[in-house]
Amino acid sequence: MNLEYSLTSAESVPTQTHSSLQVKCISLITRQDRRFALRHGVKEILGQPIEFFDAVEGSRIAKSRLTRFPEGTTSTSYAVRLTKRLVLREFLRTDYRHLLFLEDDVAFSEDFESVLDEALGLETDLFYLGGNHQEPPLDAGRWKEVRHIIANHAVLFTRRGARKVLSLLRKWEVPYSDNEIGLKIRDGNLKAFCPEEAVAFQRETKSDNSGYPGTVCFAQGAIPYMLGDDLAVLDAALNTARLVLEFGSGGSTVHIGKRLEGWGRLVSIEHSEEWFDKVSSVLKGEKLSNVDYLLRPPRGQALTDPFQRGSERVLEGCVNAATVFWKRTRSIWRSLVGEREAIVRWHRLRCSRKGHC
Repeated sequence: MNLEYSLTSAESVPTQTHSSLQVKCISLITRQDRRFALRHGVKEILGQPIEFFDAVEGSRIAKSRLTRFPEGTTSTSYAVRLTKRLVLREFLRTDYRHLLFLEDDVAFSEDFESVLDEALGLETDLFYLGGNHQEPPLDAGRWKEVRHIIANHAVLFTRRGARKVLSLLRKWEVPYSDNEIGLKIRDGNLKAFCPEEAVAFQRETKSDNSGYPGTVCFAQGAIPYMLGDDLAVLDAALNTARLVLEFGSGGSTVHIGKRLEGWGRLVSIEHSEEWFDKVSSVLKGEKLSNVDYLLRPPRGQALTDPFQRGSERVLEGCVNAATVFWKRTRSIWRSLVGEREAIVRWHRLRCSRKGHC
């Protein structure tokens, strides 16, 4: 099963259920976009639903509370540590034998579930499915033994490992919880393994991407001028789309067309003749037969500035193009997906460079 929510197919594949596994994802209550991406893109892991845990908001932590902790402790690091403690404490109150701990900007490779399935049989404290190794892991047969790792976005806890980590997080010896756990692994106080190649990664995001190796971007064919979180939301929505309507073309036109190959169609409407010719050339090279690309120039007024707002009259051709196209192809779409199931999504142009969103 392909778990990359920007690359999932329209059809979900049944997976083996692991009733001993709990899947928790920490996420700020304000990040409904990231929750949407996971809910509609991944949905479940090894048959278990992803449960979201409301992360502690660092901006609400008073700096006066940090003075009794190690120098360098920030409101954010305090909030992250406290969130981890709350999640682990809640897990240990259940009967689950394993906890898959995720962050909300995680992304997965195609073999994530198969690797996780094998890891559930290991006698260990932690199993890192991804992360940034500060020291090279050691060969240990099927898996590698972790020496020092930080910046992980998917880690498997056994109950023994959860108890150990919860205990050390209470001691607070260094400012950052990831580093504290990593140091305990290096010192031999925690046993941790990882696969030979990472199967979990951090998506490219704006808010908290630390630039570590292993971050990934899922743009297909061309890179839309969009933040990683916005792209993830778009891709998750596309998993159930059959018909997409786009105003303003560019990298997104190629990306959406590729995502819909095999089950959906894109109607893209462009007002700039010069840009239309450029994008048409790219689409031809990509051989995207599921994209209907329409040129509708403005009436009597040239729009030369990407930020220039055109009146309804000036852009009448763009506005009416969608209605005209729908009427001409309505019978086709009725027979293909059913009128009620035809999904039309308005993709607006909001970027500083024309055609890159």
